[in-house]
Amino acid sequence: MKNILTIILAFAITTSCSPKRDLTHSSGKPHELRPEMAIEKLPDTRFLYLPVTGGYHKHLESIQKLSAFLEQAGIPGKNCTGIYPEDPDAVPAERLDWEIGFEVPEDTPAPETGEFKTRTLEGATALVVKSSVQNSAAHGIYCKIWLLEHGYVQTQPTRMIYHMDSDVPEEQSTTIIFPVVKRTRDIPVITGCTLGHKL
Repeated sequence: MKNILTIILAFAITTSCSPKRDLTHSSGKPHELRPEMAIEKLPDTRFLYLPVTGGYHKHLESIQKLSAFLEQAGIPGKNCTGIYPEDPDAVPAERLDWEIGFEVPEDTPAPETGEFKTRTLEGATALVVKSSVQNSAAHGIYCKIWLLEHGYVQTQPTRMIYHMDSDVPEEQSTTIIFPVVKRTRDIPVITGCTLGHKL
């Protein structure tokens, strides 16, 4: 529980920083900005979550509420996941709508309280990206460009799974998920169009 809260707090701080921050590993070596990624087929997933309106600083209190509820209800949860339908650079923090939750067993019923929700995240083809708390924002932008240049269209909001595998919060690994479909129309793509093109 403590590790999850550390991850989320670090993510909230990181996404509030300037995109020009120094991406340097604690070893002193630069982070590799091109992430490891693959197109995968994801299964249906039962998701117990808390809808949130407001800035990402609310991750901490939201995770605390969810964890307490799961423990009290005796529901096993795994893969702490955020779902982010809006870009925090396009929507004021106080109006951001997002969800945070856990994967739960398929037979988990809807909670009796109105605060928490359950639904099934539909299986989908997705671009699955290995990242970290520190690099998630940069990798997200890179992948958006990659999808455009390779003929994919995002079909559902971006998801992010938070893992617990480092004592350094910023280096905790994440998995970014972009549900996609391949374009059916043959649209010419100007590859590398972002390089050196200033408006």
